[in-house]
Amino acid sequence: MSQPSLAKPGAEGPVQKQKTNVYTVMLIVSFICIVAACLLLYAELKRWGSYPWWNTAAATPNAQALVVPACGPSATDVLC
Repeated sequence: MSQPSLAKPGAEGPVQKQKTNVYTVMLIVSFICIVAACLLLYAELKRWGSYPWWNTAAATPNAQALVVPACGPSATDVLC
């Protein structure tokens, strides 16, 4: 039987670097898109004020109720 080689695995000499394939390019493009999306989300959230954005107490309307006129026999509105 032959005995296994005791040489180091990387001792054969210099290894040529692999070329960039389509999957590496897709990885780079997706990273750039995710970074751009995070920046756009940050800019959009800055438009809506400070944290917490779901606190809408400051956005309450001034009027408490909307007054709608009642339709009666003397009403001349077509929608009544």
